[in-house]
Amino acid sequence: MATTRLIFNQGNQRAEVVLDLFQNANTAPADLATIARNAIWNNLRAKTSNECTLEEIQVGDSATGAALAVGQAGSSASTALPSSCSLLVTKIVVGARNGRMFWPGLPETSVTAGGQLTAPELTSWQANLATVMTALAGDSTVMRVIDKVGVPHVVSGLTARPTIGTQRRRLRN
Repeated sequence: MATTRLIFNQGNQRAEVVLDLFQNANTAPADLATIARNAIWNNLRAKTSNECTLEEIQVGDSATGAALAVGQAGSSASTALPSSCSLLVTKIVVGARNGRMFWPGLPETSVTAGGQLTAPELTSWQANLATVMTALAGDSTVMRVIDKVGVPHVVSGLTARPTIGTQRRRLRN
């Protein structure tokens, strides 16, 4: 398993997006980190507030893994929602339970007062998420969801949810 962590900093609060990316059993962790940057961050950076910075991408464990320093802020000039509020993305899996991830740095301008993405933003996010999946496929890489017994299931698509999600865990300093 290649656990991939995208480590963000927003207002001195740490947020992590944890994924399982797989290319083949011989893929070096450093190569997966580069693929994550190119396929995921490069396609979602424009949708992320410049108040949220992707600090680093970590793949694997500290003994055999790799870390790629990124240090890039999102490129949306809008103020970010509080760090406990994120875009909720569903990882679509056929034949197993869907996964989810919370994307930090959601710009305030993309959300209504009721916590809903505006219709144009939802459409735009969905297009960007489709581009992420296409970019991963172009690198012969799949995103997976690992079930409770440790069996990996390939993610066939990503769907932006119209209602923003809140991270229920404590914020980390």
